[in-house]
Order: sequence, then C-alpha cells, then structure tokens
Amino acid sequence: YWEEKVFAQVIEYYERENQLSRAIEVTNCAIKIHSYSPDFYLKKAQLLIDNHQESQALKVLEEASIFAPLDAEIGILRAEALARMGLH
Repeated sequence: YWEEKVFAQVIEYYERENQLSRAIEVTNCAIKIHSYSPDFYLKKAQLLIDNHQESQALKVLEEASIFAPLDAEIGILRAEALARMGLH
C-alpha cells in the first residue's frame, strides 16, 4: 500500500499530463486504502468537475462531508459543480 503522499504525487502527475481519467482511477485507489482522508475525496470531486462529471462530484462531496463536515472546500466545490450544471 502506498502512503498518502505517494498517491498525491501520482495523482498530480496524471493531472499535469492532462490524463484526468487516470488521475480519477488513482484517486479511487487512494480512497479505498485511505478511506478516512477527506483530501482524496476533495481531489476526486475537483477532478470530476474538471472532467465535466459534476453530478458524480456532488456524490463524492456528500461522502467527504461525513469525514470533514466543517471543511469550507466542500462548499466551494459544491458551488462550482452546481454552477457548471447551471443550477445557481
């Protein structure tokens, strides 16, 4: 199993290479192993938004809110996803 830092580096690599689907796959693996880390949920939500999968991003943000209910980034990403869906 990889440490969180290694997962973050691999995700960042794929993101830089504009391979969002690969980055999402790695994020899924990171969530399976480090399921209590809200950072990976937030990263996955951002990647899904960037990949025009806003409704899936909203589901991931619901999961993230279980582990970090007071995290402001959840609200920001939720607003971004809703805005991209045209739901103001």
